[in-house]
Amino acid sequence: MNPRVRALVLGLTLSSGLLTLSVSPPEAHAQDDATTVEARKRFLEGVKLFDEKKYDLARAAFLQAYALKKHPDVLLNLAQSELMSGKPFEAAGHFKEFLRDTANDKHPKRGDAVRGLDESRQKIGRLQITVDLADAEVLVDGKRVGVSPLSEPLDVMPGQHSVEAKKNGKSATQTVGAVDGKIQIVSLTIEPPTAGVAPVPTGATEPTKTPPTRPAATPAQTNEGKLDITPSTDLSSSGSREPFMRWAGRSPVAYVGAGVTAVGLGLGIGFAIAYNSTKGKADDLVGQITTRAAGDPDLVNYQGRNRTTNPCAEPVAVTTNNYPKACSNLRANLDDTNRNRTVMTVGFVAAGVGVATIIGGYFLTARRSDTASLLSPRLAVTPLLTPDTRG
Repeated sequence: MNPRVRALVLGLTLSSGLLTLSVSPPEAHAQDDATTVEARKRFLEGVKLFDEKKYDLARAAFLQAYALKKHPDVLLNLAQSELMSGKPFEAAGHFKEFLRDTANDKHPKRGDAVRGLDESRQKIGRLQITVDLADAEVLVDGKRVGVSPLSEPLDVMPGQHSVEAKKNGKSATQTVGAVDGKIQIVSLTIEPPTAGVAPVPTGATEPTKTPPTRPAATPAQTNEGKLDITPSTDLSSSGSREPFMRWAGRSPVAYVGAGVTAVGLGLGIGFAIAYNSTKGKADDLVGQITTRAAGDPDLVNYQGRNRTTNPCAEPVAVTTNNYPKACSNLRANLDDTNRNRTVMTVGFVAAGVGVATIIGGYFLTARRSDTASLLSPRLAVTPLLTPDTRG
């Protein structure tokens, strides 16, 4: 059902609902009756304006009706008129309020509200804010939005926002750019972890044991008086690995790891430069748009509301300052910044994997010197002493 027909049906529903009056004292009865009649009048006026596609005027009528009569059908029509008049942020707030108010009564229009909320959120940004401490006060652009942990992502207008968390006199702040239809992750750390220092043990220490000295070999005595030249296997090797450079020169694992590291570093460094460039351009554009909007008198009451703080919200304000072009450039730069950051992260992670591959490969596959010794016998020359010969 399209919004126009939905508004008309809800208008008829509310019209009958507002005619139902409770039994009360005469004075209160008269006052309630007058309020209900006026609310019904404003509501039907809003339905007519909505049907004529005069969404801003319909919104104003529904606001007046809701101020007089807190009825969920009025609230839903108000949210629909805000969505159709280019106010997705306000619409999302009223769709959520409707869903909260009707959570327990199985209202037949809850499905319409869910779809309207999803459509609104395609035109605004959302911030998933996490804080390292529980019960910390969370503020966005200086306004309190709750305490940590927040139950769901926070709806915000597209553009730059300052997010802050405070507790016990400490705080953490981060600036983030909200993008249409996307959830931005914001992680705040109020108390960074400190590296602990292991205590130095004191007291008596066990004396160092010196390995026993092997007694000097006694000169072998033979009857021949000649040099005894025999193959000998050296079993006293320390078992150290072959030198790293020698291993790297022959190991395929080292070649693969070096290649991955080089490619990863190239991507990481290249896109880090690109990320800093696009982020700087985006920050400059935000500053220019904000400065320009703050002094633009055409935005003070643009389409019935003050747009000086965010002229890039949909629909983008159209004045002599050419906001559509500037806001389009800002969104393009924010998209480029997010893409460059993603590729930069992937590149540096790949480089880390390459280094880990090289280190792990060396410790797992490098030859040990004790193996080489066992496979390569050496000649031992032993001097012999006999009664007739010395040497």
